[in-house]
Amino acid sequence: AGTRPTADPSATLEKLRAMSLADATAALLDIIVDEIAQVLRLPAKEVERHRPLAEIGMDSLMMLELRATVETALHVELPTMSLANGITPADVARRVAPIVLGDGGQQEGVAGNLIALSTSHMATDTETSTTAEQLAAARAVLARSRAMDGPL
Repeated sequence: AGTRPTADPSATLEKLRAMSLADATAALLDIIVDEIAQVLRLPAKEVERHRPLAEIGMDSLMMLELRATVETALHVELPTMSLANGITPADVARRVAPIVLGDGGQQEGVAGNLIALSTSHMATDTETSTTAEQLAAARAVLARSRAMDGPL
């Protein structure tokens, strides 16, 4: 990430903050897809926007690189679970947009962050998990969210 040229983060943020939530989400999706393409060394057009990052070919270290790059480029702090198993580039954009835009979209960001947190405690195929396992996962998510300060 440190070897490729970067745009002025302040100018990018200013443009994004002047957009509606939907437009900012679309623009962020383009930025995120470009970053994923850089990490995977693929053309951006080959990165599927609605396919989980793991299925695209990203491992946990690549996801951490993506997280660090997005945080640096957009001056935001992403929750650790924001790149949890099963998340797609479109999901990342939807979670980042409210953070970039500020409080205006905070409610949507909270929901997205709870989903990311819950995926870390649930099996990827919930149809095979028992009711007890699902309840345990829900309790773990609630306990973790109660322990957090500020927005999730």
